Amino acid sequence: MPFDYAFDVAKLLDAAAAWPDIDAEAMYRLAEGMERCALPPSQATEEERLWLTHCQELPAAWRQKTFIQQLKVASADQGFILGQLMQGFMLSYQADSARFEGRDWAALQAKAISYFQAAADQGALMALAVLANAYADPNNGEYYQPVRALAYTRFLKALVPDFSAPGLESRVADLPYYDKDEAAEQQRALEDAWLQLPQLWR
Repeated sequence: MPFDYAFDVAKLLDAAAAWPDIDAEAMYRLAEGMERCALPPSQATEEERLWLTHCQELPAAWRQKTFIQQLKVASADQGFILGQLMQGFMLSYQADSARFEGRDWAALQAKAISYFQAAADQGALMALAVLANAYADPNNGEYYQPVRALAYTRFLKALVPDFSAPGLESRVADLPYYDKDEAAEQQRALEDAWLQLPQLWR
């Protein structure tokens, strides 16, 4: 099923009123809402303008970047899939930038992969595709795991008829037969694990 997530003022107000006793999804909504407090009314949608009327009533400290980022991290760490994906993408971008600039990037990449894996473990197909691409990249150090990448790619192609990633598939096409056999075993294990999930997210 699609991951359906929309800006919702009513849920935002509920989250603000219940703070700090809120769940991971509400944390992410509150972080997103506080970011939108900086929107000029002329650039806001009708619903966003409704939210802007409430922003001034909320604690000023909530508008600080550190607070907003802490909310996003907490949301991801407590299991909200969208939070995990967004943290993964942010850290992956930071890792790429660090690698380009000659700085240490491995720790950032490791954390990014951990967030994508957490989302994949909950049935997020996007996370699985990102992981397959990461494991297929020979520049990824210890995370270059082409057998695992092949297993994930095969699984995605079997699960999603319209899945197509020619660049990814070409990276794992030339593995020797014994690695392909190992990939088939990993694919079966993945299928068994995903059969236990209550739902899958596209």
